[in-house]
Formats: sequence, C-alpha cells, structure tokens
Amino acid sequence: MAAVAKGQREKAVKLAGLVSSVDSGELSVWNVLLRKAAEKRGVPLVALERVFSGYAAQLQKAGFCNSGLLQEMVGTYCRLTRRGDQQRYAPPVRSAILYIDANLGNPLSLKVIAQALNISGSYLSGLFRKETGQTLTQYIHKQRILHAMELLETTTMQVQTVAQHCGFFDVHYFSKLFRRITGVSPSAYRNSLRQ
Repeated sequence: MAAVAKGQREKAVKLAGLVSSVDSGELSVWNVLLRKAAEKRGVPLVALERVFSGYAAQLQKAGFCNSGLLQEMVGTYCRLTRRGDQQRYAPPVRSAILYIDANLGNPLSLKVIAQALNISGSYLSGLFRKETGQTLTQYIHKQRILHAMELLETTTMQVQTVAQHCGFFDVHYFSKLFRRITGVSPSAYRNSLRQ
C-alpha cells in the first residue's frame, strides 16, 4: 500500500506478484485498500471512483479471477498516484493526466477530456503541450503502450485482448504503435520477458 501511495509502480507490481493466489472476494478487499492508498495521496475522488467501480463490476461479473488481475489493479492505482513531476503542472494539465490514466481502456480524445474537465479544448491542448512538451495524443499513446507492456508482463492475455484493454480496437494499429514506441512487436516483447 505504501508503494501504491507513492506511485512506485514497479515496486508495487513486483510485490503484488508475490501473492500466489487470490479469489474474487480477496480482490474486492484489495480494490478497497488500493483505493484508500490512492485517496491518501490526494487523487481526485472522481478518478478513483471510476477505477474502483470498474474493477468492482469486473470482479462481480467474472465470478473468478486470474493471477495477473491483482498486478493490473496495483499498476492502475499507481498510475493514478504518480504525481511527482506532475506537481509543477497547472491544475488543468494535472487533471487531464489523471483523467487519461484512469480511462486508458476507454475512448479518449481532446474533446472527451475537455468536456470531462469542463474546459475549452483548444486551451487544454495548448497548455498541455506547453507544459509537458508533448501533445495530448502523444501522451495518451505513451500511457496506453506502458499499460500494454504491464499487461504483457503480468497476464497471459492474447495480444488482441491486451490491445482492447488499452483502448485500441484495431490490433494492427496497436502493434504498429507498440513497435514504434518500444522497438519490438508485442509478441516479441512478451517472448523476451520469458527468456
């Protein structure tokens, strides 16, 4: 919980990997604890509620869990609490980053994010680029690929399923973007981890 509260994704995911097996009831408890850890860090409640509710619905619907789900949950909550460098950004940029990190599997665009934050799209776009040095689209792609890398490491999901969990509904586009950002295909990345 301390690693999650500090946004230390690698450490938290590694520690979660030491948990040998959990059932859906235990994962529900983890979901509550992870939410509380992120809440202590000051993550906005709207972002927390979206992630918390998403996992709660997933656990209730599935009735079972796979071994990588805990690690996925930990990684997601860590992304919400990762705020070190973000403190220097203006509040609209921080809010946009939190919104993106909480909604990687959902459709994301400048219009969607601006509407969710109740600000002008052109204002958000210019401010985001000025403060982060990258466009909103570049940031979204980078975060989705990082999430995909995490899922490829911690689950046995097929590449197409990983793509969908990360908001890509065209697996060929996902593979092309993954290769452009990482230098290897998703399958090659997973195979290199096994070796």
